[in-house]
Amino acid sequence: MKNFGKLISVLLCIATVLSIISFVSCSDNSGNNPDDDDQADETPKYTVAVSLDGAPYVYKVEDKVSGICIDILANIAEKNKVDLELKLVDGETIISGLMNGDYPYALAPADTYIDEDIAKNLVTSQVLVSNKYVVLVSDSSKIHRLYDLAVLRSKKIGILEGSAAMRNAIIRFGEENVITYSNYTEAVAAVNSGEINALVVESQDNTVIKDEYLAENSLKVLPDDYYSIDYVVFAKEAGEGDLNKTDEAISELVSEKKIEAIVNEYILGNGTKTE
Repeated sequence: MKNFGKLISVLLCIATVLSIISFVSCSDNSGNNPDDDDQADETPKYTVAVSLDGAPYVYKVEDKVSGICIDILANIAEKNKVDLELKLVDGETIISGLMNGDYPYALAPADTYIDEDIAKNLVTSQVLVSNKYVVLVSDSSKIHRLYDLAVLRSKKIGILEGSAAMRNAIIRFGEENVITYSNYTEAVAAVNSGEINALVVESQDNTVIKDEYLAENSLKVLPDDYYSIDYVVFAKEAGEGDLNKTDEAISELVSEKKIEAIVNEYILGNGTKTE
């Protein structure tokens, strides 16, 4: 009986020691769970759907989405200390995907066609970037305004390949009447040779829209604006998207002239070639 009592005492001691070791082990590991680390280090995402509207705003270079709008979105994400995540979708379905909850934000031109009922449930950010397109014609042309061009029975319109104004030109004049060029030098030569009646250019591109260049190439700018484009971020009014931080970041980027610098880099610099 004495030996049995000693055995019980030993077993109790061992059980006590094991329970202490187990407790210490659990305590030490509680802060080292890999899943906990992932959750603690995970940066919130700024998920935005985009479509390839065309250069220099949203386009592809060697399978990488690039452009003025992409750089602005990246700066917005940086301002708000979040990671930018882009979802490339078809422009025709970008709003419906937003409404279906496929993503919280969508970048698109402000004049994107949206059904009235859907529009009631959408909110938009401030304008990220604006630009307008104008039309160049030959000095000797009888076209003096956009109306003159519109009523021509046989007309050919030139535009840079991949331009964001391409879709508008096709809708307005018909695909068979829109001719693309890889650079403005070829396009201007086509105007002067009569191959095309007019050329659509970005108004901010002062390598082309300047008095010396126009005079040297016997060109004139029609007084009417051809097409204005404003890019905004859309979100569902009752969805998870909160545009306040986006708007605040845009305001800061404007005041810092960062957006102006991005636009100049793409249109006048090396972001996308215009010559």
